[in-house]
Amino acid sequence: MTLAWAASCSASDNDYGIYGIIDQLVWRVPGSEDPKGVAIFARVIGAPQDQNLIDFYADGGFTFSMIKSRPDDSFAIGFAYTGISNTVTGFDIDSGLPVARNYEALLEICYTMQLTTGWTIQPDFQYIWQPGGNVPDENGRVVENAAVFGARTAISF
Repeated sequence: MTLAWAASCSASDNDYGIYGIIDQLVWRVPGSEDPKGVAIFARVIGAPQDQNLIDFYADGGFTFSMIKSRPDDSFAIGFAYTGISNTVTGFDIDSGLPVARNYEALLEICYTMQLTTGWTIQPDFQYIWQPGGNVPDENGRVVENAAVFGARTAISF
């Protein structure tokens, strides 16, 4: 199990942040020597709202790596939330902006498959609520939610 808590501080402006991370295999494939099965992950981050654009962030999800015929593949689903500080939201409202920033949320689903030893490809889908934290477009209207499809590849030598 990976469990970590940490804090950082900036001496110049008394700013700080604190975060925690959990990454744990909760079910192991019976008879598997490798860490294959179902894992959970989560991360939470906080910072003072009067000094930071983002005062809260959290993400979490599940990874599944248990296909017997594809032992190096994995499927993951996760959710992330980014909170814009109330100070920033208040500034946007007081400034008369047509849209006040408040949060961004994301759902991500991906599958990582090993094509050959050392080479993977990862198709990915993301759905983003309030991209940019609820910002206006060039016409002053709220930027609409977005669906993003992509792929990533990695080669290890």
